Amino acid sequence: MKIDRIHVATVHRFQGGETDIVIFDTVESPGVKIAPMLGEVDKKSDTACLLNVAITRAKYKIFLIANLQYLLESKNGLHKNALLREIIRRFKNNGKVIDCKKIVNSYFIRDFEHWITRLLNSFRSDVIEPPNGSLFTEKNFYPVFFEDLRNAKKEIIIFSPFVSVRRSVQFAELFRILIQKGIKIKLFTRPIKEQKSNFALDAAKVIEQMRKIGVEVIERKRMHQKIAIIDKKIAWEGSLNILSHRDSHEQMRRLPYIKAVNELIRLCEIDELSTESIHNKIELVKTFEQCPKCGEYMIIKIGKYGPFLVCPNPHCSKRRSIKKWDRIKTHILCPKCGHPMVFIWGSKGSFLGCSGYPKCKVMLPYAGSKIDKIKK
Repeated sequence: MKIDRIHVATVHRFQGGETDIVIFDTVESPGVKIAPMLGEVDKKSDTACLLNVAITRAKYKIFLIANLQYLLESKNGLHKNALLREIIRRFKNNGKVIDCKKIVNSYFIRDFEHWITRLLNSFRSDVIEPPNGSLFTEKNFYPVFFEDLRNAKKEIIIFSPFVSVRRSVQFAELFRILIQKGIKIKLFTRPIKEQKSNFALDAAKVIEQMRKIGVEVIERKRMHQKIAIIDKKIAWEGSLNILSHRDSHEQMRRLPYIKAVNELIRLCEIDELSTESIHNKIELVKTFEQCPKCGEYMIIKIGKYGPFLVCPNPHCSKRRSIKKWDRIKTHILCPKCGHPMVFIWGSKGSFLGCSGYPKCKVMLPYAGSKIDKIKK
């Protein structure tokens, strides 16, 4: 079928009209709240009529674009009685589900690569390039920083004491693509309980999402540095929280100097696994064990009679015991090889061992255990 033109409009504007093919894009994903129309549960409401319009305007074929994992499986997704959930179920039963990665692996390739480059170039004005070429404000930092990230070859390290969903989602897709290219990404941020007000609500979501795409997230107590280091050749340092900034006036300085970069690495103890940083990192160990009641990833806690798994959802709090020598896969990555660490309750206490054993023999101490040194 030859397509002569494409008409883009809201559902409201399509009322009373028809077209050969309809593409219905829901757009909802992590970081975006479910629109009232898509979350509607009342079949007699005006919203139900609009959804009916959306799926009945096509003469021959309709395509529904949706993030199924977010809409159907996440706790922030659709209500169990939402009309869109029923529509998706019918599409799955009567149509064909196609993974978007089979069509386009990333928005940062093909034509989008061209357009994102043009977008970045459009920012390059006298405002973007300050007189001294190194000092940037919140108005011109991100375009130049994104270009540095896209040119990374080996490693990206970001210190952002606070993280927000709104800002972090702008990085997630690019991080995923860079990781697929073999680039290691480390994110240092404060523990969830140290994230302020609304950031505390966002932090758990951001940390979980970052770990899912392969970012190594290290929770460090009382950190305040706002730094980024790319390939140990370029550093950004200043007052702007890279993964949470919203509307405050801040400054960041670009330092393409090896000596300055090495000094920041030394001061931030990036290359050292001190006892303090290890305990900060494993203070609350999240596992890949899902709560049988609500589906949340369970965390490990140490009780009077030994370790146990507990659901972090305050409305659930489901728990189960851990037996001696059980191997519980965690979200913590091995500092040597990058494999997930496994929690084990052994005869001498609790510890984290690399899942790559016996090729990798790294062990990390766990709070309350008798192992007090890193073994490699």
